[in-house]
Amino acid sequence: MQGKFADGSLSTSTYKLDCVERSASNSWNCFHLFRSASFWGAIVSNDVYSITRNDIEAIPADDLRATFEAVVMTPIRLTQLFLPAMKARRRGAFVFVTSARETRPEPGFAVPTTLRAATTAFAKALAKEAAPSGIQANVVAPNYLYSEMYYPRARFVDDPAGREVIARLVPFGRLGEQQEVGALIAFLASGKSPFTTGQVVYFAGGWP
Repeated sequence: MQGKFADGSLSTSTYKLDCVERSASNSWNCFHLFRSASFWGAIVSNDVYSITRNDIEAIPADDLRATFEAVVMTPIRLTQLFLPAMKARRRGAFVFVTSARETRPEPGFAVPTTLRAATTAFAKALAKEAAPSGIQANVVAPNYLYSEMYYPRARFVDDPAGREVIARLVPFGRLGEQQEVGALIAFLASGKSPFTTGQVVYFAGGWP
C-alpha cells in the first residue's frame, strides 16, 4: 500500500493483516490494520525501539532525534495517512502502544520516558479532534511485558533469580504475556465500545 504523508514524502509499507492477539510478538514499527467491509477500520501502532541509558547531560542529540523520529513522528505520520479516510466514513479507531514509564521515571532513561509520553499526549489530542467524526483514539501503556528486547525470557522467566526481581517490582508477581496485551488491544480496536476514546490503559500488573 502506498500513500503520501502531509509533508509530501512517499510511504511504502507492508501491512500485516493478522489477529491482534498475535500483534504484540511483532516489532520494529509493525502496524496492524483491521479490515472491515471496504475500509480500514482500525490502526494499531505498535513498535519496539531500542533504548540506551544516558544521564540527561550526556544525551547524544543524534540519539534523541532518531528516537523522536521512530516513536513520535512515525505514529503521527501514520495517523495523517489514514485519518482523512476515517473522517470521510465517520468511523474508525486508532490504538497507540506507548509506555507506562512516565508514571515512574527512572534515572538514565529520560529519552524514552519523554518521547513515549509525547506519543501518549498526541493520542489524547487526536481523540479530542477526531471524536466529532466518530473516531476513537486510545493508548495501551505497558511495562513489565515479556519481550526479548526488554525482558528476555532466559533472564526474567526461566531464571529463578530474575523471576524474583520481577516479583518484587510487579504486584501481579510476573511479567505480562503477549496474548494478554493482545486481547486488550483487540478490544480497543474492535469498535465494540465506540464511546471509549482518549483513554490511557496501563498494562503493568499493578505497577507502579
